[in-house]
Amino acid sequence: MLFAKIHEMIKLPVSIIILGFLPRCCALKKRLYIFSIWRQYEKYHTTRYDEKPL
Repeated sequence: MLFAKIHEMIKLPVSIIILGFLPRCCALKKRLYIFSIWRQYEKYHTTRYDEKPL
């Protein structure tokens, strides 16, 4: 019973927080997705000869 009451009390602020952060998370995911694609593209198009030996 106590857990249910606490859950009800917490649910509203948490939902507000989630709704607030959701667009930011989506934007960040999109940015990471674009970045990963760009990295893959870069890796694919650079030949072994272009890479500097360590």
